[in-house]
Amino acid sequence: MKSIKIKKSSVFMIFCLLSFIRPEYLTRISIINSGYYIYRIVVVISIFLLFLIKKKQLNKFSLLWVFFEIWIIIMTILNKGNIIYAFFQGLSIISIAILFQMYIDQIGSLLKNIYRVLSFFVLINFFTIIFFPNGMYTTGVTNLATENWFLGFKNEQTPYFLTLVGIMLILSEVEKYNKKKILMLIVVILSAIIIKSSTLIVGLFILLILALFPFIRRNYQLFNISSYIVTSLFLFIAIPIFRLQNIFSYIIINMLNKDVNFTNRTVIWDTTLNYIKFKPISGFGEQIPKIRNLMYNSFSVVSSHNQIMEYLYTGGILLIIIYLFILFTIAKELYPLKSNNIIIISSSLFFALQVVFLTEVFTSAAVFMIYFIVYYSKKLVK
Repeated sequence: MKSIKIKKSSVFMIFCLLSFIRPEYLTRISIINSGYYIYRIVVVISIFLLFLIKKKQLNKFSLLWVFFEIWIIIMTILNKGNIIYAFFQGLSIISIAILFQMYIDQIGSLLKNIYRVLSFFVLINFFTIIFFPNGMYTTGVTNLATENWFLGFKNEQTPYFLTLVGIMLILSEVEKYNKKKILMLIVVILSAIIIKSSTLIVGLFILLILALFPFIRRNYQLFNISSYIVTSLFLFIAIPIFRLQNIFSYIIINMLNKDVNFTNRTVIWDTTLNYIKFKPISGFGEQIPKIRNLMYNSFSVVSSHNQIMEYLYTGGILLIIIYLFILFTIAKELYPLKSNNIIIISSSLFFALQVVFLTEVFTSAAVFMIYFIVYYSKKLVK
């Protein structure tokens, strides 16, 4: 009987990942939620110490994320906002940046461990969906909706599913597909259909079409990371700001049976843009949920429902400039490799996330892993 060998690096990776990938249901249990905060603090300290012991230096991509988070923290302090949250969130994302950089030569192993953690949680989530098709619990917000399962509210599950499928497709280029991965893909698709999350379904559809459709793969001169970045920025300007969707109102209303207001998101966007005018350069920093509730005159809405707009509100134009540098750095590294299948998949994952960002804001630190997965996918190209 063969003995199973587990690398110390894999144990440390999983130890760290379990603190960043946090199922929403567990946070509803007070003692576990408190334990998670302590756990993540231990992980953050461990990552920083190990990085110092190894005498590593932050690369340009990691430094950009450090600047990104430090600016948010500074603006939060100056505006007397939610300082504890800003520090906690900022240190978490910086730790993720450091974790990826520490294992820059073991990116394949890191992706496999992310996949293991996510697949475990997604499988548990699937069983909760099966046994509780109408939801497990209510959070007291979103019109008292019960559409919450192990990984949280239906739309909030999107980044976990996208990351899982993205890594699955990337790994399929360096190792053979197996029955377990196919089964997991079926679980993801069934989950999306059962919970009826339009956000998740659209995100998965875009990812799978762009990553696997032969026509798109062949035309990498047109479909690549640079064109995806330009398109995502155009969509942000066209839809939340200039309301391009109104031109296609007939199709949206009569054929797709949806409303052009995206479930009142346009009202939220207008409110956010009006507030941004007061501090367009620096932003307001992170604020406590009650302030955002009052801002939107709603006890359930706590964000602008658009990720880039949220960056603009939080850190102003200066934060957007840092974010553009992050996108430019990704494009600079991946564009020369645009014909490689791994890069085609990681670029598709990036664009799928950006489309989802048009109508949602995600606060989980795990969401930001996608940026690092995309950027460091170049290390898997041979």
